[in-house]
Amino acid sequence: GIDEIEPDGWDRTMDLLLRSVAFGIRYAVPHMLGRTNPSFINTSSVAAVGPGYSPTAYAVAKAGVLHLTKVAATDLARHRIRVNAVQPGFINTNIFTASLGLAGDTERMAKAAIAQMSAAAQPVARGGVPNDIAETCAFLASDAASFINGQSIIVDGGLTLGPRHSWDPDAPGLFDALQAMADQQNAGTGIGTAAG
Repeated sequence: GIDEIEPDGWDRTMDLLLRSVAFGIRYAVPHMLGRTNPSFINTSSVAAVGPGYSPTAYAVAKAGVLHLTKVAATDLARHRIRVNAVQPGFINTNIFTASLGLAGDTERMAKAAIAQMSAAAQPVARGGVPNDIAETCAFLASDAASFINGQSIIVDGGLTLGPRHSWDPDAPGLFDALQAMADQQNAGTGIGTAAG
């Protein structure tokens, strides 16, 4: 959490995830000038739109990438260069296993577990794969997306749509819990409740 961040770790994260994007764009612009439908596609994350998806510094850096995308889109409009972003959800890559130093059979088992858990965490009942992001980037880079600028596309299988009870009719939500409490209380008093 914010109460545990260290300056060196914070700086390394900002350098890797935000500064690199800013200066990648800055130094690539001269090579993009005069090209047909040039565009940049930045990689942000669902961590940029809400807490709970990643460590603090990662989330803040990825939110910075979203704002950088909008600022760069306005700055580069005079050169007719588009700038958009993609926000992956839980995509089953080695980002999780490598950060823990897992390898071999342990890594394969961990990736299988990640796929199973992520399939249950979102409305699209499968884990995300790298091709999901690649296809979105290919679209954003194409002429078909030539009227899209300064935007971000969330590719998360619906993870950010809301808590499980908002999309899974079998998952109990707050009102289900309150109704159960009312039913339990009224069972003791003999009073019935009307559903509505």
